Amino acid sequence: MIMQLFLQSLVHILLSTASARSFRGAASARSLSLFDNDNSRIIGGRETTKGRYTYAVSLQDDVGSICGGSLIAPDVVLSAAHCQGVVSHVVIGRHDLDETNGDVVTVDREISHPAYDADSTNNDFLLLFLDRPTTANVEIVNVDSAVTVMGWGDTTADDTIATSDVLRFVEVNVMSNADCDASKGTIDGFNDSYNGRITDQMMCAKDIHQDSCQGDSGGPLVILGDEADGGSDVLVGVVSWGIGCANANFPGVYARVSAQYDWIRNEVCKRSTNPPVSFRCEDFNQAIEPQSTLEGWKTIIGEDFKTGYGFFPQSARSVVHYKFAKDRVGVIRMKSDDASFYSSSIGIDSTSIQVSFSVNFPRIAETDYFCLDYSLNDGSSWTEKRCWNVADSFESEVWYSTSEVFESDSAESLMIRFRSSGDWLLDQVEILGTIS
Repeated sequence: MIMQLFLQSLVHILLSTASARSFRGAASARSLSLFDNDNSRIIGGRETTKGRYTYAVSLQDDVGSICGGSLIAPDVVLSAAHCQGVVSHVVIGRHDLDETNGDVVTVDREISHPAYDADSTNNDFLLLFLDRPTTANVEIVNVDSAVTVMGWGDTTADDTIATSDVLRFVEVNVMSNADCDASKGTIDGFNDSYNGRITDQMMCAKDIHQDSCQGDSGGPLVILGDEADGGSDVLVGVVSWGIGCANANFPGVYARVSAQYDWIRNEVCKRSTNPPVSFRCEDFNQAIEPQSTLEGWKTIIGEDFKTGYGFFPQSARSVVHYKFAKDRVGVIRMKSDDASFYSSSIGIDSTSIQVSFSVNFPRIAETDYFCLDYSLNDGSSWTEKRCWNVADSFESEVWYSTSEVFESDSAESLMIRFRSSGDWLLDQVEILGTIS
């Protein structure tokens, strides 16, 4: 079953934590530095009942398990951004990593949160999209109170690395961010504290002699439900970092799922081949229904910029692609006094062409302009379709959707360009033609 995502308090967390100011699980050697990648472990825990936490996923490279994760859709795993870049496949439905059962699925794409900060570990979220849905008979976790943490990581709090072959878990207690941020103490003979490090994108949990540690990073922190197979468990956090492991002075720190639920939902709804019902993706899809449903028009080409520039080559240094910006997934930004953003040549066979797009102006100056031009056949000459004085036509920080129509003059190909002065964002470009 797929784990559900919860939007409020936390109860049971799947913990994975590193020792002495470290991440809770990446593929490098263990370090005392808070910002070095190293693995995490379950300290003071016990072996889980086989089949209880089937949504717990092992992220692996060609050597072995690197981090943990949570199955939130049949083809999507939620983990920690500091685990990115080294995972080749995931293992789903395997309790004992020494065995060969379960489903091994290749990772097709990794998407870290666009606001992830490697220095502070803020927004420590990673989505892994698999190249196919899992065939394992597993539950999917719900996403957000008292909490339980699980993983295959280190099982001792000292400097000895002793990872577990079987999935283990511990129960810990959620604490306020204010109390967590006030945590301070001595570790390995040095004074340290969390002061100023705990953000609203994080949450903390602790218990005496129990914690996550090296090898557990990215694993789930959950509120336990009543179902024996984990189907009613709720995911509230992702194992992220901490100072030491099971240290009385320093709680484990987790990425707070509710803080970035909208981003997680948007990505899953757009990219998963079988998103869970709990995400209500039918509402999301209706909100972005393409204009190609207009009677008498057909879509020639569309670009949502989810994966890059698409049929718009990067035509100026001032053009930047964002994975997520201004509540949109896939956005182009141009910030220049005088620059253009060109499409590739597009084959057409319609007498009339419609260009639809969404645009947003983060900042507006009195002299800013924004224009749509087109070129037929060879791109040697351009026609201005429309120019706007931005200050007179738009408000800042608002998404506007608009369409412009022109005749093709029997041309066989088309190019378009957006020409501007100022700072603007572009999304959802669609070129339509009349149906013959």
